[in-house]
Amino acid sequence: MSDRVQLNIRLDKHPKIYELIKQRAKKEGSSINDYAINVLGRELGLEIDQTPVAQALERIASLEQRMEKLESSLSGETPA
Repeated sequence: MSDRVQLNIRLDKHPKIYELIKQRAKKEGSSINDYAINVLGRELGLEIDQTPVAQALERIASLEQRMEKLESSLSGETPA
């Protein structure tokens, strides 16, 4: 049996932070709790696995950049 460790953070005086956490967690397809733990871990220098949605968004952004470069080279333009 594992020991349970719990950290309670009050955000009632920081509604903007809470809203940002909610928005980013939703965007990454993560729970608020998992997102907050990942942010804390990254800030402490730990290597944190991305959620599948975050990984997919990163791949899409990379593909978009590659497509833009390809389109520019095909049209004879210099890529930005």
